[in-house]
Amino acid sequence: MAKLTSILGSVLFFVHATFGQTIGQISGTVTDEATQEPLAGVKIIIVETTLETMTGKNGSYKLIDVPPGQYEIKTSRIGYESISLITTVSPNEDTKLNISLKESIVSLPTVVVSSEKLAERTSVSDMALTKRMLQSRHGLMEDPLRVIQTMPGVTTPGDLFSASQIYIRGGAPEENLFLLDWVRVYWPWYFGGIKSIYNTDIVETTELLTGGFPAKYGNALSSVLSITTREGNRERISGAFSFGFINTQGRIEGPLTSKASYLVTGRRTYLDLILKESAEFPVPSFADFNFKFSYEPAAGHHIDVNGFLSKENVDFIAADPDPGLPDRILTDGNLNTQSIEWKALFNTNLYSRLSLLRAQPTYSVGVGRNLNFEIDGSTVGVREDLTWELHPNHELKTGFELIQTTFETSGNIPLDPSEIDPTDISVQLTSYDFSQNTWSGGGYLQDSWELLPVLTLTGGGRFDYFSLNEKTDLSPRFSIHYNLASKTVLQAAWGHYYQFPNSQDITREPELHSPLAIHYIVGISRKFNNAFHGWVEVYQKDYQNLVVVNPLEDYSNDGHGFARGVEFFLEKKTGSLVGWLSYALSVAKRKWYLDTQEYDFDFDQRHLLSLTLSYNFPESYTSKWYMPAVIVLTSRYASGRPYTPIISAERDLNGGWVPVRGETNSRRFSSFENLNLRVEWQFSMSRKLQGTSFIEIWNMSNQRNVLGFSYQYSVEYRNNVNAHPYYTTPFLLAGGFGIKF
Repeated sequence: MAKLTSILGSVLFFVHATFGQTIGQISGTVTDEATQEPLAGVKIIIVETTLETMTGKNGSYKLIDVPPGQYEIKTSRIGYESISLITTVSPNEDTKLNISLKESIVSLPTVVVSSEKLAERTSVSDMALTKRMLQSRHGLMEDPLRVIQTMPGVTTPGDLFSASQIYIRGGAPEENLFLLDWVRVYWPWYFGGIKSIYNTDIVETTELLTGGFPAKYGNALSSVLSITTREGNRERISGAFSFGFINTQGRIEGPLTSKASYLVTGRRTYLDLILKESAEFPVPSFADFNFKFSYEPAAGHHIDVNGFLSKENVDFIAADPDPGLPDRILTDGNLNTQSIEWKALFNTNLYSRLSLLRAQPTYSVGVGRNLNFEIDGSTVGVREDLTWELHPNHELKTGFELIQTTFETSGNIPLDPSEIDPTDISVQLTSYDFSQNTWSGGGYLQDSWELLPVLTLTGGGRFDYFSLNEKTDLSPRFSIHYNLASKTVLQAAWGHYYQFPNSQDITREPELHSPLAIHYIVGISRKFNNAFHGWVEVYQKDYQNLVVVNPLEDYSNDGHGFARGVEFFLEKKTGSLVGWLSYALSVAKRKWYLDTQEYDFDFDQRHLLSLTLSYNFPESYTSKWYMPAVIVLTSRYASGRPYTPIISAERDLNGGWVPVRGETNSRRFSSFENLNLRVEWQFSMSRKLQGTSFIEIWNMSNQRNVLGFSYQYSVEYRNNVNAHPYYTTPFLLAGGFGIKF
């Protein structure tokens, strides 16, 4: 309760700081530079805010309720150059800003923004995280997915050193689609889920769709997380180096020619280098490498070559292991992804995005003598997305993808799974070798039409085919955008979302169908003062055809369930104090084989409350070396997750203990509470070098949050079993530094 009170107190301060400002506005007219004719349909954006508008038929625009300050204004319209202007807004004044645009074949990033404006308008449950939202808020792990965890409906165990896979709106972690520069990443984690592979320093856009996503996305039941890396600096050579809590990293970027640039980054952990062979426990490590080469061969054409290479391993050999423990633990994981993207504007109304994709994950494990296996995968594919603007108020989108996958696995495991001693040389081993080649294909068609100035409809569908079970899924989708008032929007979406069954499950039962989730979503969003906006969404997710297995290992589509809830989101993007508040109330239930009723699903978490606040000090303050540039406060409350307890234990014929489980998910962990503080300093080291440093306190209140239980068996305990809790990371103070040039 004390934590909840402190959060509510911060919220009151947050709201007071927002509404207590005197505001102004920006208005003007946009014209063609050559003809001086007014231009309609020009998008006017205030960078790093939610403030934007569109010019009317007479070329005029108005941005109201703008907090005082200096802003960068950007324009975009197909067929005209995009420009940026700096203007200052004063309290209670109308700042006049007239703009003239030059006609040309515009650069491709602008085309992307303009060509998808109608589809984006009707998109629901869509959260775009800017670079500013990620900076300083990615925590000690320097992980953008740590920021994703503060969004409404996103569930995670929440600890610093535990697996932090994300569960969206009551769905399982495998129901999410992760994309890196359009390449699907099936396991985007290091250390079993503690840290993601994404590098905040090079992220350009982060888009999270928690439901009702458009037809261009397929093979996902719950959500889509698409991260795009940025281009290198086209003006000059620049770079950075940092030393953080987990890893060091470096970056170099710059122009190759006037039309080309490069960006290269590298990261590596350092604890294994410090401990080396003196380590008395397994020390995991990782290293990765990102590169991006961008080139504009001609006006209206843009080519990106993207690459990601990573290596994760544990190399531990014990000189004198305890009985029953392995004398060696050797793991080696590699992930290599590459993509080539060609973005082309063939005329002012037709935009194409062609991608060639490749991914190659490999993984090997050796534990003692008796457990060894290797996994080798390879995926290649092609994807085309085409946007045709029939009219400024009407656009068609279509596309396809073809993916070919090869999967091989081999190894040695005990013939009797109960023989788990990894050093027992008497254990009889069995070998296996399995390989599989599959391909999948999909296509979509989507029509977005602004029927009235206040009403936009988007309808369409997609198909997906998987060669392994030779089945095709048809997915209709529909969404609506209705302006209830100038600052209030009603949105709704409905659709079918399929995901292919696991390949190994299909191997056991070739007639398996794809699990299905039907999404129903209704939401209202509103801009308060334009610097402050919020939304509320209600959703229902009905699951059908879930894959289940009975005790005889027969697979079927007899599982079903649902997830429903309501979510609130409140954000302030301008001014010295920025941040957001999110809350979700939800319930998720499933029914598996032989269950007599639906039960609380593993990832059912009824209450989620998260607050993120950041205060940026004025430059007049930060000129003093001891004054911080930024202070960030993050707080999270989550009600307990369900779990199935072990209620007793019985002896088997050999005298060993056999645990007796209670009813499925009949108990819940205690609630999770966490409060973190980060302070950053920025300072000039020379004319070309800028330094940064930070300290961060994790779990300021030293909250003991239960992560799980380990069980001990003995006749000394009640019902022969004793449940011993283990907890999240206690109070921790850490820091780091960096240099930019």
